[in-house]
Amino acid sequence: MDELVREGLITRKRGKGTFVTYQSEGINIFTEPSLIMQMKKLGISIHSRVVAAGEGPLEKEISGYFEEGGENFCKIRRVRYIKNHPLILEANYIAPGWAKDLLKQNLNIISVYEYLEQANGIRFDSYHIEARPVLLSTEDKQLLGLEDTRVQLIILKKDIVGMCFDLTAFYQGKVVMFNRRLIDGKNVQISADYDPGNRQFTVTNGKITLPSD
Repeated sequence: MDELVREGLITRKRGKGTFVTYQSEGINIFTEPSLIMQMKKLGISIHSRVVAAGEGPLEKEISGYFEEGGENFCKIRRVRYIKNHPLILEANYIAPGWAKDLLKQNLNIISVYEYLEQANGIRFDSYHIEARPVLLSTEDKQLLGLEDTRVQLIILKKDIVGMCFDLTAFYQGKVVMFNRRLIDGKNVQISADYDPGNRQFTVTNGKITLPSD
């Protein structure tokens, strides 16, 4: 029953009972960090379009996630297409020495998580996830297909609230990769359970609704 709750298939309401949840197809970002692995389990197609890839210093807002500095961080920015729809705008930042030959791979189809583990002979042993609402920039909206790329009158432009998920991947206490994902906010639903005994909330689902076709 707990697993069904985590998957978003049922909900529990104190004093009322257990109810089947209306299901639009989706994935839970808190259960598996690799989008490709999640899509494989569901038998759903996923590919990427590379916006930028290379090496260089970290932007100021990203630098705080890593202990070390340096110029040769591997940086990859991609639009992730699920069922041929641009759903997630993703940026990966990999610490020096860990990327190996990643930039020589086909970044349109590769799982960065899987590659880093295989190339370095490791398994990531912990992750940290932060989620917050953000206003999508004009470029973000265009890359996600939420705004026409043609010139528009400013009066026709509108703000779109997105959800930003920051995932930090660790190996033996060291940050190997920082992964930022931007998603149209209307496609995200986060739910949590509260335990009065421990006075703690536990996140049970971070659902990203998938395109219907």
